[in-house]
Amino acid sequence: MWRSSLNGVSKRIEEHALLPMVLAGMASVLWWVVFGDLRPYCWIQLLPMMLIPAVLLLYARRRSEDRFIILAVVFYAFAKGTEYFDQEVYRMTCRLLSGHSLKHLVAAAGCAILFAMLKRRKRAGPGRGPATGEQEAGNWQNGLLQARKDAP
Repeated sequence: MWRSSLNGVSKRIEEHALLPMVLAGMASVLWWVVFGDLRPYCWIQLLPMMLIPAVLLLYARRRSEDRFIILAVVFYAFAKGTEYFDQEVYRMTCRLLSGHSLKHLVAAAGCAILFAMLKRRKRAGPGRGPATGEQEAGNWQNGLLQARKDAP
């Protein structure tokens, strides 16, 4: 019936949620373009920041991955902040970097953190916990550095 995945959320939900979420994101942008109303787009942007902490609290999962997920959420929030303060960031960097550009760099760093978590999970295998004791006792940088070494 409902198989449990590595992070405690149902496999069935994981397998069927991506396409509707991508379509909702695209629809929110279309709504913005057609009607000039940013409210659906804002909900699509803010909803993950509200739901991820709830999922972390409510579902059983690998606790060792919490720091990766929390750090990625922090990077995402910082990216949204740099986007909001676009002009201020542009002035603070002596017109070298806009907040919008910095948003993309910070968001990419957040994605790199999640990539490192997934690479670490893949090396550990299903249900086996962290790949090494050093990574469990260490910090998220160990996983990120290893992911860079393993990248093609």
